[in-house]
Amino acid sequence: MSELPDHYRAAIRRLLRLAAVGIMIGLLLGITWTEFNRSTRYGETIRKVDPPEGRVKIELPAGTRWASGLHFKIGHGHSILILGLLPIGFAACLLLLHRAGGRVISPRTVKLAPILYYVGGVGAVALMIYKGGAVFLGLRSSILAGTPTDLGTLEAGLFGGSRAIKGMLYGTTHTAMAVGAFWFMIGVFKSAGGIGVEPTEPVPDPAAPVAEPSPPATEA
Repeated sequence: MSELPDHYRAAIRRLLRLAAVGIMIGLLLGITWTEFNRSTRYGETIRKVDPPEGRVKIELPAGTRWASGLHFKIGHGHSILILGLLPIGFAACLLLLHRAGGRVISPRTVKLAPILYYVGGVGAVALMIYKGGAVFLGLRSSILAGTPTDLGTLEAGLFGGSRAIKGMLYGTTHTAMAVGAFWFMIGVFKSAGGIGVEPTEPVPDPAAPVAEPSPPATEA
């Protein structure tokens, strides 16, 4: 088997290091949400718990309690999936294709497609964290201040209240992530098409007898 191409090795190193960071961020988000959620409890109305019962400071109906931290919660899972597991899958594709004898994917695709994907992925997860954190903390602060604000009002105030900014950010990040992943997968598809098709260099068998060179022909 030929040696792993240098651009494959560099891409695998980047992907695995970034995946490790993404998984750690996802785990931290899960711990953070658990701590946030401990300050609430289910109840019939939206109200401040006074005096606080341990860590519990506010009471929320079931639907409001679930919706208030929805984007923060899915940010935890999406960070592990988008920033962690999928980059590990990309790295595994490169290694498996090389070992199986697939065609070599170009250095441009191997380098730029994951970068484009990761920029979009980081942006998408950051938007989830921003929206979930801002809505939940805004709701909790308004309740503790004695002026509860509904979730619709809080969400309308995100991104400076601009729907254009919101659409631009969501559209840019998700498009970058999708284009990067699609570009990389096209390279994987083309590379896999060469498995078992293109001849590979035969590996000599050390146990095979070595043929003796034939003696030179002599003139009559």
